[in-house]
Amino acid sequence: MPPQTMPDERLLTVNTAGPASVASSRRTAPRARAWWFFLPAAFCVLAVIVYWPGSLGADATINWYGARFATIKLGQPAFISLVWRGFDRIYPNPGLMLALELLTFWLAVSWLLRSLRPAWHLALLVCVVFAAYPLLIAHSALIVKDVVAGNCGLLAFCMLLGYAQSRHRWRLVLAAFILFSLAGLFRFQLWVTSVPALIAVLAYDVREAATLRVILLRGVVAVSALALPVLIAQLLISQTFQFDATVTGLQVRMMMYDDIGAVLHAHPDAPLTEFDRVGANTDGLRTSSKNLFSLERVDPLWKPFDRDLVGVGNAEVRQQWLELLRIYPGVFLWHRLESFARLLGITGRTTCSPLLTVGFSHSPPALWRSLNADGLRESYATSILRWRYFPANTILFRPVLYLGLSILLIGTMAVRKRVQIFPSAMIAAAWLYWATYLPDPIACDVRYSYFSCVSIITAALYMMLRNLRPDSDAMHVAV
Repeated sequence: MPPQTMPDERLLTVNTAGPASVASSRRTAPRARAWWFFLPAAFCVLAVIVYWPGSLGADATINWYGARFATIKLGQPAFISLVWRGFDRIYPNPGLMLALELLTFWLAVSWLLRSLRPAWHLALLVCVVFAAYPLLIAHSALIVKDVVAGNCGLLAFCMLLGYAQSRHRWRLVLAAFILFSLAGLFRFQLWVTSVPALIAVLAYDVREAATLRVILLRGVVAVSALALPVLIAQLLISQTFQFDATVTGLQVRMMMYDDIGAVLHAHPDAPLTEFDRVGANTDGLRTSSKNLFSLERVDPLWKPFDRDLVGVGNAEVRQQWLELLRIYPGVFLWHRLESFARLLGITGRTTCSPLLTVGFSHSPPALWRSLNADGLRESYATSILRWRYFPANTILFRPVLYLGLSILLIGTMAVRKRVQIFPSAMIAAAWLYWATYLPDPIACDVRYSYFSCVSIITAALYMMLRNLRPDSDAMHVAV
């Protein structure tokens, strides 16, 4: 009689594992499951101790202030302050927000191990890699929306890596897409990562010859899971917070400031017809653009432009922006491409260090005092991050390295003619997330690439360890 395959391990290609290996995996499964859970749990507890109470830069302090006083300042997204507000009422300390961030990350590692089903020594090796990798060390203590959102997206994808083996795919899709929704609520651009995830789920079901009804219903469940948290969050946010500016309005205005500054930096005599018409201080705008414009971040021009454009509305700024776009389209294109190149670490990085927000060094003093945070002590990890030999300014912190790794992974699958659907979706999500910064070059800080980098690292580990398994051919799709 041919060897039987478990119902939850239906294969897209021929399973090359013999009956002996199947029987062995069944015998070791209960013990292995303990390692897959307890090892990440132990590393999570250790991480909370080492990184407590977290590192808070300007954005994190503003988010904490918003949580404490129900006021959203400077166009920051409100969802992180909504979550933080609940924690702050339990314990007025940023540590609980840090614990949530770390718990989400190590849950993702646990789901990764569950999908891989490695022996305990390989499971330990995976945990050590995630705990000791410099890029992850530098971001683990950083309480910021980019990292919290990135960990939610990572956890969602790690759950989907076990989609082929799962007996409860409906629940898996529901949970994963709720996490994608939460990731987008923390950092709105991360909603795009749900698109390749949904395509991967539906593509797998099509390859498995699922019925049209099942495929359509799975899509409905995924979309509903994305939408429902957004509706609930918006209701809670509207009843909780006061806003001094909307996220969208402020970010669009800052983007236009940056483009206008780029044009004036390249062409100091560029016409500012609309600003002249409304009586703006155009001489101040030209001086600020000459002295303060930066390809690395939009912040330097923000306050000077606001000062010189007092009383000028978004409509007038947009009209001036469009006029300059018509006259200098080449400058706009160069500005976008050059800023994006710096985000990826392709060109120079003088102020893009991941260690700018170690500890509390960049927390606004006035907000810090209003939060009564003067008694907080920096984490044990700060001494590691400030160690002179910590490789903060090496290639490990240039996102282009992980872009290159992702291209290598896709190329490997193409050469072998075996596509791994969900790792491919993770890579596609990383690329899509990066692409959202092409029209909106905020800054070159490494934290903006956190989700993309950690997703590609995880996909690479998954593919490498999957190929070590005797039944690895069963987990691929022949093309």
